[in-house]
Amino acid sequence: MKPLKPIGSKAGIALGVAFFLLFFLVWSVVTLGGFVSKTFLADPFTMLESGWRLLTVHGFHKDIGITVWRVVGGFVIAAALGVPLGIAMGAYKPIEAFFEPFVSFARYLPASAFIPLLILWAGIGEAQKLAVIFIGSFFQLVLMIAVAVGNARRDLVEVVREALQPLLSGERPPAPRGASTEPVRMERPTVPEGGKVRSEAARLERLPAGCCQPAAVERSTIRFGRFRLSDSKMSRLAHRPVMTGAAT
Repeated sequence: MKPLKPIGSKAGIALGVAFFLLFFLVWSVVTLGGFVSKTFLADPFTMLESGWRLLTVHGFHKDIGITVWRVVGGFVIAAALGVPLGIAMGAYKPIEAFFEPFVSFARYLPASAFIPLLILWAGIGEAQKLAVIFIGSFFQLVLMIAVAVGNARRDLVEVVREALQPLLSGERPPAPRGASTEPVRMERPTVPEGGKVRSEAARLERLPAGCCQPAAVERSTIRFGRFRLSDSKMSRLAHRPVMTGAAT
């Protein structure tokens, strides 16, 4: 085994399956061997039996379907709005300069912190639940797509722009003499990973009286986002001289 040396697909699948087998083996030994009480951790067979009973008797599959609908619905809405905005931010620097400070600030806010406000604004129906998923996905998607678009190769961007210019203007220039009519195949450029969609959960704490008022919730949420944004900026400033010194 050497660092950064790739492995085959069969070996990767085998190692992944081996992890789960080892996980369930350790789980079985710990629970069935009596090392941990069933009050705190059930054994795998009891877990499978309870799960099957939930699906067949209590209609748990309906709850799973509703959850999938909410997650997919909120993500689709976030993608429908976030993809165009992310492309615009990555392609045009004025748009990036206008939206990036707010998006960078908002992406640090945990979506669960907006639940009290969303209940006041949208009630307890499906709109409120879709809004929670939307808030948790939208800002991460915008920054991820903006970074990916911004790292695209400029020569390929110019080729695409020149190719689309006649179509947008309604003109169809004649093909040059001797040119091939076969479509040109271009390899998709590899861009560095723009980011990963991350989800955060707010910890429940004992709050003082009056904290559930909208003004108090908004103030606490903004303070949290401002702290996370300043922490990110300080990390960038500390990271820059280190990387500069390493490069020299």
